[in-house]
Amino acid sequence: MKPEIEPGSATWKAIESYADEQITNLRLRNDSEGLDGIATALIRGQIKALKALLALTKAPAIDADEGRPY
Repeated sequence: MKPEIEPGSATWKAIESYADEQITNLRLRNDSEGLDGIATALIRGQIKALKALLALTKAPAIDADEGRPY
């Protein structure tokens, strides 16, 4: 179930700004030298989670085969 979010609200704009800032910081950390594979995977997972949060206001993707019985 998709939560009801008001994209124009001050609360959502604050969340969006925070998430964007965190994504930028995580990308900078991920680009730094000296990270092992586990640290890089952790950062990529954090970025993915923040992007999923930001995607809550977007329409879900529709599968081209959705609703077909075969």
